[in-house]
Amino acid sequence: MATTFGFLVNDGFPLLSLASSVESLRAANAVTGKELYRWCFLTTSGRDTLSSCRMLVRPDHNSFEAVSVDIMVVCAGDSAIHFHDERVFAFLRRLSRKGVRIGGLSGGTFVLARAGLLEGKRCTAHWDHVPALREQFPKLKLKQTLFEFDGQCFTCAGGNAALDMMNALIATDHGPAVARNASEWLIQTQIRQAEDHQRMGVRERFGLFHPLLIKALDRIEATLDEPIEREALADSVGLSLRQLERLFASHLHMTIHQYVVKLRIDRAKILIRQTSLPLGEIAIASGFSNFSHFSRIYKRQIGVSPRETRQNERAPPR
Repeated sequence: MATTFGFLVNDGFPLLSLASSVESLRAANAVTGKELYRWCFLTTSGRDTLSSCRMLVRPDHNSFEAVSVDIMVVCAGDSAIHFHDERVFAFLRRLSRKGVRIGGLSGGTFVLARAGLLEGKRCTAHWDHVPALREQFPKLKLKQTLFEFDGQCFTCAGGNAALDMMNALIATDHGPAVARNASEWLIQTQIRQAEDHQRMGVRERFGLFHPLLIKALDRIEATLDEPIEREALADSVGLSLRQLERLFASHLHMTIHQYVVKLRIDRAKILIRQTSLPLGEIAIASGFSNFSHFSRIYKRQIGVSPRETRQNERAPPR
């Protein structure tokens, strides 16, 4: 008997996450010559909905009451950060009580968290959403993995990580051979595991080959909340401060301090855009000692103040 998936999308959902999931199911059907999976599409509004790249999904049902599925997957983008619809939350909780497995792709983790379905469970989301999730839901067991299965719920970072997650799901349902054949049918020649990294390592991201500089950059990213002193950083990788500064200058064309500030500002921009946290809290969460210092550095780097950035984010489109 075929397993029926429901895919619930909201405005601006990431098309790649949805397509990767659905095409994996279609591939499993194709390589076995059997209808292992069926699927239907739903939208949070009940109407036609555009993806982030403006491709349209037309719902198969305009009422949640008509839906009967074995697995429901919420696929959402940035708009899920501020998504509040009790009708949708109640629908997901009702499915969960019936034993339906519930999944979240990319920003779909926000929706599942607000519905109360991720309490005490491991979960993941797109790396760009992690800072906001941590601030809004500090009790989540949030991992920066490609995907997580925990009991009745599963979550995925989105993008083509959905291919890897669906491979794991198909392997559980129908065996690894079917999963491998389906992935090969999709020209997916490398299948990643859940614990693989979402982002490129600093070596690939910056095109670096100096092992001690790479080690220093990894250390900075790992300690951004509680920044390490430059001297201690240099000592931790076995270099003098002067030697490490020379590596930063020759390979990254910036000082250690400039690189750290850039990372802090990048985090602050995400939190300003994705959360309603007070700006003073965002300053601390981004590694700054106080708001006035944060505001001064932010305006110097971005050209506008944190308050102006937030006002621009909330301004209605013209």
